[in-house]
Formats: sequence, C-alpha cells, structure tokens
Amino acid sequence: TPICSDNSHDISTLITHLQAHLKFASEHLHDSEKAWEKVLLSDEVKISLFRNPNTTVKLLDCYSAKGTGQCQRFEGPMDGARYAKISDKKLHPSWNPDGKHRAV
Repeated sequence: TPICSDNSHDISTLITHLQAHLKFASEHLHDSEKAWEKVLLSDEVKISLFRNPNTTVKLLDCYSAKGTGQCQRFEGPMDGARYAKISDKKLHPSWNPDGKHRAV
C-alpha cells in the first residue's frame, strides 16, 4: 500500500530503508567526531511551491559535520546512475573534509 503522497514507496520499502538506517546508526554510534568530519551525507527533497502540488522542485543536497555543500536541482526520477552523476559533478566538488565548502 503506498503511503507517500507521490505513491512512490510502499510500507515494506520504507521498513527496509528504516532498518538499513538503524543498522548504519548502530554501527557508527561510537565513531569519533574526527571520523564524522570526513563523512558527506546527501538528501533528496521534493518541495511544493506556493502550496501547489503541481508546482514542485526536486533537490539533492549534501552536508557534513562541517556544514553544507552544493544543492542541485533535478527533474524526473532519481536512480543510481543519476545520483552518481550529480554526486560526482556537483556535490563532491563543493565539499572539502577540511571544512572549506566551495561553490561549483
């Protein structure tokens, strides 16, 4: 049964993702702050503009313990190949594990 507004995820998919996130969190619970400073996380978000569900913007952004990196707008569905391309060309170049974020 779809539970997201865009009908893209069913409950079993969400449970699988949640379990993977919890496993990751448990495995890295005691990592040092120094270790986390070298980690780049990303997030995909879909925003409705002007409270109109037909006017949306999709963004992929990145962040770390040191701050935020580049945010990239995209259209259409996100798949592994598209994520890798955006990540390699936009997200990674905007981030530096020394804490100096750069515009791309």
